[in-house]
Amino acid sequence: MKIKQLQLKRFKRFDDLTIDLGHSPSRIVALVGPNGCGKSSIFDAFEEKLKNVKGADRNEQAWFFDKFAFHPDEILRNAGYDRNQAISLTFDSDDKAVVKKTFHIRSAYRFTPSLNVQSISAQADILEDRRRPGSSVALDNRLQENYERLLGIAYGEFESGEKTGSQVREKLLGRINQVLDEVLDVRVSSIGNVIAGKGQLYFDKEDAKDFPYQNLSSGEKEVIDLVVDLVVRTPEYDDTIYAIDEPELHLSTAIQRKLLVAVERLIPQNCQLWVATHSIGFLRALQDDLADKCAVLDFSEQNYFTGAHTIRPIVPTRGIGSASSKLLSMIW
Repeated sequence: MKIKQLQLKRFKRFDDLTIDLGHSPSRIVALVGPNGCGKSSIFDAFEEKLKNVKGADRNEQAWFFDKFAFHPDEILRNAGYDRNQAISLTFDSDDKAVVKKTFHIRSAYRFTPSLNVQSISAQADILEDRRRPGSSVALDNRLQENYERLLGIAYGEFESGEKTGSQVREKLLGRINQVLDEVLDVRVSSIGNVIAGKGQLYFDKEDAKDFPYQNLSSGEKEVIDLVVDLVVRTPEYDDTIYAIDEPELHLSTAIQRKLLVAVERLIPQNCQLWVATHSIGFLRALQDDLADKCAVLDFSEQNYFTGAHTIRPIVPTRGIGSASSKLLSMIW
């Protein structure tokens, strides 16, 4: 599933904005520009459409999305907000519609400083995802849920009796460590043992063995969070628009570049990845490693909030050397 066109009318700060990706939309869509240019609002629109088909434990009030909620003109202020009038989506196939797996969205506020799982409870259907952040300003702390799902998979495999302990371990940790080998110098050594009071992930890091998750750096935790989330969810979210707001948080430029390449490989081939970024490392990955899969939307070119505007992917030209100068100018 891929998005071809998104139109927002009187949504957040936009009067009338259209994002047009053409008849053959790219696998990766990068929203690039400085803080405050409206990138995260695009992901808020995705979340609003998702609420038509599944609930969430956290929701913003209608005024959060209403362009005229605080307008001095009483008529405009009282017009009311209707998400289905404010947001229009066109997919790459006429038979596509928004269903529970259509979007998987990560807000920029991803923060799980420690894990201390003391018991495991039954998990709801992963497609329901009710604990997700309800908007781009909400905290995204689903790592513990994903960790508990890993434990549940392990117990389920053990109960089936079809795999040995080492095979279960390889299934759970092999894919995670394959990505970590490309991005960081840490590997998951153990999924812990809740019964023994060790309800968190453990790692091998340089000469340290079984290094606990809570002792990792902020950047390492950021990578672990994203990778575990994708490993747990991609089997079910296999016809999906993945949207990650500022995936580069707490990461060095070199790690940023490696992470984006790794994330692209983790996501199923028929899915689309949207990222909102102002990271040099990510831009380097887009122009050098993923150029043939990527469309870049420049939110820095002008004020798109007032009046009607259409944003289309920038076109690389010989004059800017595979668009590098143009890309870098967006974040300076």
